[in-house]
Amino acid sequence: MGTITAASASKRLFAIDAARGLALIGMIIVNVGPVANESVFQRLWFLPYGRASVLFVLIAGVSMSLFLRADHGRRRIIVVLWRAAILIVGGLLLGLLPHGVNVILPLYGGLFLVALLLYYTGFRPAC
Repeated sequence: MGTITAASASKRLFAIDAARGLALIGMIIVNVGPVANESVFQRLWFLPYGRASVLFVLIAGVSMSLFLRADHGRRRIIVVLWRAAILIVGGLLLGLLPHGVNVILPLYGGLFLVALLLYYTGFRPAC
């Protein structure tokens, strides 16, 4: 691991990191926990259902947008392809396990590839 300098640490957006952590906690809660909602605690446990994956994909999109706008040269292609490969292969391997959870990581990997393709074809949204 590289060292974090004051200049590189100041470029990080800690709100995005915090939202990413919240999304991960929500995804864990959704996939591990009670299945009934009889008590107040169990009802609170169900609060992230349907929201965690939306937050996760929103943060991934914002992070991808910021990453593609930064000046990384050809490195950005390699990084996005590597991340997409990890998500696709890791998600497919997780899908082989007998757990009954819907694994959506390959979809996210595919969306990373679509974002890269749209970026390099010159697609720019109107807003």
